[in-house]
Amino acid sequence: MKASSSALAAWPRAVALLGLLTATGLITAADEPRPDTAFVHRPAVLQVHTEVLNPGLEAFTVTGSNYGDTLKRAGKGGFEPVSWRHRFTAAADAADRVEVREPGGLSLDGRFAADYLDGAQVRVYRVSRGRLDLVREDRVAAGGTVLGSPEGGHLRLAGNGAALRQGDMVIVTQDFAPLRPRHMGPRLRSDPVQARRWLPAGVPHDLLMDDQHWRLVPHAPDSPVEDGGQTYLALTLGPGEVRKVGLHDLPDLSTTAQSYYQVAEPVDYEAEVWVKADRADAPPLVLGFDGDPRVGGFMSPQTLAVGTTWRRHVLRLRGQPAHAGFHAYLVLSASGLPPGSASEGSVTYGIDNFRIHRADTPYLALSPRRQAQLAASGMAAWRTHHTIKTGQASYSMAQWLGPQGGVEGVGLGMSLGGTLAMMAQAGVRPWLQIEFHLSPQEWLAWAEFMAAPWDPAVDTPQSKPWAWQRVRQGRTAPWTDAFDRLYLELGNETWNPLFAPWTFPAMTDAATGERLNPGAVYGLFHDHVVDVLRRSPWWTPAVAGKFVQVLGGWPVHQFNDGIALASRSADFLTVATYLGGWDMGEGPPQPNPEGYFGVLQFAAQQARPTARALLEQAQGWQARTGRRLRLGAYEGGPGYAMNGLNGEQVSPAQAAGQEAVMKSKATGVATLDTFLVQASLGFELQNFFTFGEGERWTSHGPWHAGGHAHPSFLYLSLFNREGRGDLLRVSTVSTPTAHLPALRRRPALRDAPLVTAYATRQGDRVNVFVVSRRMPDHPAGSGEGYTPVRLELPFGQARRITLHRLSGRPQDTNLGAERVRLQAMTLPAQALGRDGRFTLGPDTGLDARGLPPAEALLYVFEGTDIGPPGWVLDRAQVLERLAR
Repeated sequence: MKASSSALAAWPRAVALLGLLTATGLITAADEPRPDTAFVHRPAVLQVHTEVLNPGLEAFTVTGSNYGDTLKRAGKGGFEPVSWRHRFTAAADAADRVEVREPGGLSLDGRFAADYLDGAQVRVYRVSRGRLDLVREDRVAAGGTVLGSPEGGHLRLAGNGAALRQGDMVIVTQDFAPLRPRHMGPRLRSDPVQARRWLPAGVPHDLLMDDQHWRLVPHAPDSPVEDGGQTYLALTLGPGEVRKVGLHDLPDLSTTAQSYYQVAEPVDYEAEVWVKADRADAPPLVLGFDGDPRVGGFMSPQTLAVGTTWRRHVLRLRGQPAHAGFHAYLVLSASGLPPGSASEGSVTYGIDNFRIHRADTPYLALSPRRQAQLAASGMAAWRTHHTIKTGQASYSMAQWLGPQGGVEGVGLGMSLGGTLAMMAQAGVRPWLQIEFHLSPQEWLAWAEFMAAPWDPAVDTPQSKPWAWQRVRQGRTAPWTDAFDRLYLELGNETWNPLFAPWTFPAMTDAATGERLNPGAVYGLFHDHVVDVLRRSPWWTPAVAGKFVQVLGGWPVHQFNDGIALASRSADFLTVATYLGGWDMGEGPPQPNPEGYFGVLQFAAQQARPTARALLEQAQGWQARTGRRLRLGAYEGGPGYAMNGLNGEQVSPAQAAGQEAVMKSKATGVATLDTFLVQASLGFELQNFFTFGEGERWTSHGPWHAGGHAHPSFLYLSLFNREGRGDLLRVSTVSTPTAHLPALRRRPALRDAPLVTAYATRQGDRVNVFVVSRRMPDHPAGSGEGYTPVRLELPFGQARRITLHRLSGRPQDTNLGAERVRLQAMTLPAQALGRDGRFTLGPDTGLDARGLPPAEALLYVFEGTDIGPPGWVLDRAQVLERLAR
């Protein structure tokens, strides 16, 4: 009753205030909206209440992709087996074989040939009585890979077990060490670039179809190679033969004229490689850059002596950025014996850990610059995007738990231990995205690596092999001790066919006949993984309590219903909330008033109604299940259209215009607005995509263009550092409005508010964000875009008032030069009236015109005389209050 009575008490005051404004001429009869009026100018009057919409709103989070420091584009220094993995659906009942009838068939559209899956591991999953269980583990028999028709084929199983049933989910794993030409179908044989996906990075390009000159060899138990992984490259050369180890289809370095490929920094680098040969007279190896000497010429070719035992070569060199030229490729050249020499025969080289990185940064760690950027952002968690979207060329748990640079299928070869070490150093929580194709044994290994203690007086590498792997990497204590909270997410957009085969199909409950949509199958599979983890002796209640289970849904879709109604383990249901771009079906905005204005309206026109609908959906789930599923966004921030993606046509000029708009201060305002409006409607966890440098979905510009943070990231960082707390209700008494036409998927919206506010509270500290969605001269008749604003606050005194804002004009960016930067100003305490009125103008850091267009201001009031904490509204009350 407290919430209802306080809300009712506020309305007479609001009505009286509106009448006073009309009587005094601040609002006139001409300002009242008419059906034919696109824009209505009014002053904004916004009331902050003590009622809580979202308690304890935490810092936002960020997705990070290939973050490690290396000058090799592929990153990987090791040469490891590729773990081929795929999901099929059993097409028919069968005792001991998997029938395949689906597009691409068992050959995957002719990519693979007969026998390529002989000996592969097979796991069969089935839904029965509302649970998804592993019902059979087996292997493909010798000669059991039968390709059949282009859309068919079958796998004959070697063992005995439960008979397969039509509709069972089947996951097949084959570790290629490596994939050989006899396994390649015509499609791979005719496309070497595609074939590289199933081969270790760095194998000489002209040996892809060669069975004779190279192989992967397991390291001996007593190998001196540090962080050697599972295998090394053995390269055999005959007299006069020359091969170059390294990538030749993707450049390692390019020039400052672009922002996609890497550019060498003017810092010291270390290049290293472990080598050996099978004979003492083996010619030396040569390390250097191929390609344009203007790009890689800062490193002259280096000769490396080779003996019959492993030797590590370390070279120190000074990087130099190239301002003109094309591309360069780091290569290690190996030669056979000179033709006609006294010695005869071939020479076999052993090569491993072929790396190059900054001398002041451990291999694949964050560089000092990136560490400083992440620390300045205040992001609460890092979502690991480099471990998903792997397709069939994926990774095994053994590799992922191994050393840095030795994980095939993972961006830059980054290991779990290296990633967790980066997170611990940076002070961010892990949000681990992990492909769901892993076996129960692999999940139990992961639990041991993460959570098992290590006592050197008791434990041995044999008794705890995965904890020992962690100890070898320098971490004795369990990784779960390093963090107060960790997030676990299986896969990435498991509804999205772009990320097949790691998407979920619809399935039928074998016991009840109920048809389950893909979302329900996703939820049940997540439950299955959690059940497996509970079998680990290291998955104690204390460890389990640190993990938050995050499932990725689809905005307001039946996929979400499936997750929410089926899963027992899900804590969060999250969706993508990009500001425009291909995800929202919107084309590239252009740098004109209409383009900026359209971006600024996203929060009101798209984000708010979508978040509200999702909150209503969540209410329905809770009524049916009794479980309160929390809401969030697994990805968000500025979105981008790309040429050819979703049928969009984007010219180079349009792409450049889109960069200007989506990295502008105006889009920064819209990003903060979107995150906060979603928080007001129950989103508790939100994520920015991505922490990175370069074009499109990035937080910062390239280092050679200043490396400045883009405004969207700056605004979210400002919230993280200064704006957290209980999110309070803010009501609008008056605001300028506009009628918004429909835009692609956005519905038309009449009387859209052009000024709004959000407020948070921590004790006697209150933070108020004031947001303008206006642009000068758009819509027609809107003038220069300034708005008189008055805040009505639930306190009349503050010991200290600080204004935080970003400099610059709405269209300004930090591309090249830093035009938009954070600023802070201390304001006089008397700017706040004893009646709680706070008028934006000369006394509050602005000029007499009030709130500028396309602006987001944060006013921090410390030491206020605000009363006791207000009522925490439930979801029904939030929906009712925000509907007004």
